[in-house]
Amino acid sequence: MNYRRGFQRVYAVVTVVWVVSVLLFAPSERLRFWKVDQITQVQELMSDPKFQELDLSAQKAALAEIDPRFAQLSDEAYLPFRERMQAIVPPRYVRIKQLLWLMGVIVLPPAAVFVLFVYVVPWVYRGFS
Repeated sequence: MNYRRGFQRVYAVVTVVWVVSVLLFAPSERLRFWKVDQITQVQELMSDPKFQELDLSAQKAALAEIDPRFAQLSDEAYLPFRERMQAIVPPRYVRIKQLLWLMGVIVLPPAAVFVLFVYVVPWVYRGFS
């Protein structure tokens, strides 16, 4: 039996085990890049120009539809919160970052192992023989 074919089979099994283990054990919020969480909903609402034209009480009422705790905020506590939320990364990039993280965790380690065993190890071995 060709040892390369054996390495290929082992690599295929290890890659499948890696992908399955990442999908099973990765944090669930990282895996659901299509689902919008409350923070992203708040960011999308706060970036809307119509929302920015509203007065403070109307803004808090609109935010209270997403999370009822916003109705309890005083105006003094709401203003710094609004400034911080507007400074955060726009929500459309959050999904892209989560998808890139997931693809990086699933694809990069098996690709690195492939490059190591197919290109680097034979190159080192040829250097010693």
